[in-house]
Amino acid sequence: MGRRISRGHIAINYLRGGEKGVGVAFLVGKRVGKAVVRNKVKRRLREVVWQREHILPSGVALCIRATPSTGSCRFRELEEEIGEIFEELREYEEDRS
Repeated sequence: MGRRISRGHIAINYLRGGEKGVGVAFLVGKRVGKAVVRNKVKRRLREVVWQREHILPSGVALCIRATPSTGSCRFRELEEEIGEIFEELREYEEDRS
């Protein structure tokens, strides 16, 4: 069963799978901005997820969707929001176990 969590500029769909590791997909639509802005957002999201990937349990799939306001937010805001979401997901998994 999946779960969806949103914070400010980010919405994450979470699904527990059977495979090892963490799978991540990034959705950054044209409403975020032109190609340069969308690519910058994707680079930032990849970096933040890479830094915090160890928080999540193995065998999860994430779909990270950027809202239109993500193009104008700061890197620190993305770090804080994704950090909060990952902690919430970790606690959710611990409660399920």
